[in-house]
Amino acid sequence: MPYDTAAKARRDDLHLLRRVQKTGHSSLFVTLPRSWIHSANVRPGDVLEFKELAGERLELSVSHVVRTPSGRQKTLRIETQVSDPNLFARLLVGAYITGHDSVQIVGSSPLTEAQRADIDYITKKILGMTLVEESTHQVEVQISVDPGKYEFARLLQRTVRLLDQAVELCRRSLREGNPSVLDRLPLVEDEIDRFYLLMVRQLLLASDDFHVAVEIGVTSH
Repeated sequence: MPYDTAAKARRDDLHLLRRVQKTGHSSLFVTLPRSWIHSANVRPGDVLEFKELAGERLELSVSHVVRTPSGRQKTLRIETQVSDPNLFARLLVGAYITGHDSVQIVGSSPLTEAQRADIDYITKKILGMTLVEESTHQVEVQISVDPGKYEFARLLQRTVRLLDQAVELCRRSLREGNPSVLDRLPLVEDEIDRFYLLMVRQLLLASDDFHVAVEIGVTSH
């Protein structure tokens, strides 16, 4: 009996089974079911959002990130010959707050371990930033946070509470003469940084897009 590739494809889509494969330096990938691609109208360049659920499950949906008027992603391509490992963190933060959806960093020489560590650190530190592809000379970072998902006032309130918490940790350490109280301070500071950068990104996007301003509640800008 001849091998029916079409029937096999239909069975794969029905059971939603995919084999994990490896590409590049250390990235893993899976293909998406054809039926879901059509029903969700997924196109090249679209951003997908992942949500971790209980029981080792993962929820996948199409993210509604802000795009340029042409409908394309706002992508920043950086070609650099600079070896300073801290440069990439500054460039990625700048791309994040100015509303980019994707950042491609291309080096004229192979990226060093220090540079890769810097990129890995900043992508884990910033909300919605993910390293999606890497090779010897290049990395690509995707930014999939929806700027209209969070009201600006709520983010600001959360940031103020975190600042109060940081101040209280310092006061408690002084009162008790116990430096170990400050062990939690770096975690609180990281959370403050995440919310601060997200708020800056929101405000800059809202200044160019009134719809975003309405969604986050800052129409008076």
